[in-house]
Amino acid sequence: MSLDPSAPAAIRRVTLLGSAINLGLTAVKLSVGLLVGSLALVADALHSLSDLASDVIVLIGVKFGSRPPDATHPFGHGKIETLATLVMGGLLVTGGVLIILKSGGRLSGASLLPPGWPVMVVALISIVSKEWIYRRTLRVSRRTNSAMLLANAWHHRSDALSSVVVLLGAGSLLLGWRYGDAAAGLVVGLMVVYAGGKIAANCVRELGEAGVDHGTQTHLAEIVKNQPGVAAWHRLRARRAGREILMDVHILVDPAISVTEGHQISKQVEAAIAAQMGSRVNVTVHIEPNLPEEQDGQD
Repeated sequence: MSLDPSAPAAIRRVTLLGSAINLGLTAVKLSVGLLVGSLALVADALHSLSDLASDVIVLIGVKFGSRPPDATHPFGHGKIETLATLVMGGLLVTGGVLIILKSGGRLSGASLLPPGWPVMVVALISIVSKEWIYRRTLRVSRRTNSAMLLANAWHHRSDALSSVVVLLGAGSLLLGWRYGDAAAGLVVGLMVVYAGGKIAANCVRELGEAGVDHGTQTHLAEIVKNQPGVAAWHRLRARRAGREILMDVHILVDPAISVTEGHQISKQVEAAIAAQMGSRVNVTVHIEPNLPEEQDGQD
């Protein structure tokens, strides 16, 4: 069952839109941050820059990951998108660690000047624009079932949240806490490391051939067992490969029916899964006779 053919174009469109926003925010944050001496805003600019890098990775990943199966990749190229997502997580973690180190050094020594209202204005612009592109990217990721695009959506959301922290830090400086800006930069770094670590961990699980989550596994099993002609089922396995789920299952049918009838039942199972899972599951159905020696339990 093939993926939605319109999905790559939709992913590219929303990613290019995010790239334009990230490029603009990086330039504005870096310029204002350097001008007024705001470490948190410079750190936030690096965060936006990492988002821009992740946009590029998404574009590369969807280009190569959308290729159809071939002689060397008979199961398709979905894991290319997984690798791209893993790189995105690594970029976030690296950037977050650098921000933490710089912020810690600033907290331990140099005197700070209050950045004032320019930082707060830039932070507000960032919050609004990144929250908007987060929501738009999230909608497309759900429609296309793209974990890579979902990770990129959370890049946008983490950037919006980091700008919230920058806003709070700038406000605290105006209220008289001289280390508020550097403290805000430290929190931003921790947020970036957490987001990147979570993304990378999910990718490692997928590359390690981990199965789908319990909810998806249960839903797939419900679809199979509710099909007419399926007396029982077992050995259901499912794993992710980019935007696609690869699944195989053994179904037990009446041993008296013909091979043609058994084949029709298997096609019905495949069609039902496609209809209820959004045509994003590559299914292999094994037909077995419903005999005692074949009934080794459902799993």
